[in-house]
Amino acid sequence: MSRLWWLVPFGACLLAVILTGNKTLLDISERSSCPFCYGDDFCSALENATFQYNSLQKVAFNFVSVKNVFFAQLDGRELVLKKLADCAVFSLLNQDVFREAKPKAIKQEDLVTLLSDNRRHFHTCNRATAQQLIQAIPSKNSKELANLWTLLNVNVEPLLLEVFRKEHKWPVPHFFGYCGRLAVEENCGVPLNEVQLLHWNHRAHIALQLLQAADKFTSGHEEFRLYLTDVSPDNVAVNLQDFSVAFVDLEHGILQGIHSDQPATLAHYTQYMPEEEFAFFSDSVCASRISDHNIYAVCRLFLSPAAPWPMMPGGLLHSPQAAPERLFSLIELCVHSPNEIPRFSLSRTIQQLLRDLLNDAGYYNLKNE
Repeated sequence: MSRLWWLVPFGACLLAVILTGNKTLLDISERSSCPFCYGDDFCSALENATFQYNSLQKVAFNFVSVKNVFFAQLDGRELVLKKLADCAVFSLLNQDVFREAKPKAIKQEDLVTLLSDNRRHFHTCNRATAQQLIQAIPSKNSKELANLWTLLNVNVEPLLLEVFRKEHKWPVPHFFGYCGRLAVEENCGVPLNEVQLLHWNHRAHIALQLLQAADKFTSGHEEFRLYLTDVSPDNVAVNLQDFSVAFVDLEHGILQGIHSDQPATLAHYTQYMPEEEFAFFSDSVCASRISDHNIYAVCRLFLSPAAPWPMMPGGLLHSPQAAPERLFSLIELCVHSPNEIPRFSLSRTIQQLLRDLLNDAGYYNLKNE
């Protein structure tokens, strides 16, 4: 019987899905769990949102989703509402963590300890960077430490969206706020693997943005470098209106503080390992001033014709009409690059080639018409 313990939260999750159709967004938010919730700054706005959870497709999606995802509309904008974990996680947290904790007993030092634990899916390189991140969160002064502590125990993604904001030109969803155990984000489109049949020029434009995003996460913030460690088509969304790209799942990653004592010349090179789809060494990344980890991920998992299944079979840029062989040679060099050929310069060259190809095709003129 002990082997079947998981059926209890699993059954509870299934029952919750079945009954969801009779609930409002505020019901689903579990505001009663506060102060051990994410916050309540967006609860009043949700009262005016239209709950779009009335199809079997979305019921099925929520059932298999590990993040309890719901959909709504507000003032003409498409929203994604995430609980950020499955029912089993919340069940365990409720029983084993929240029951014993007291909001006033939580200290900022507890948050630092959680963030800098390198055994977790997301962690900072050191305690100083963890402290730096906490100070950078815009809502920290209006939140209880219990709210932040809950988010760090469940999923750090919303806190990163507060720091790397779309309004500041980051390739991420717009973040609206919190209501109970819901984090409310912009619906940014379809997963990357659903654009495989788009015209090559659209896919080239998307490829360019992916490389730009890799650069931006690496060196675009004045305080942090964010290295993504769960890079897959499911975690990238494409808006089919303007073909813009957003990274929609940031819960796995390494955050490095910019202001480190490492020599300015010390850069981490991500080694290609044919037997591993996407290997990385956290300690090596953190010991460097800067890493090419993000660029390698985009080249190997999205752009390369040899991208491993189930990433991008044949690569995002398959079936080119007139792309020069040099483009694909550079992409493969980006994947297999020896240490003496920096991926940073390779990425810049690939980006320029893509721009030139798109400009020659009049792509941006057509998009702006």
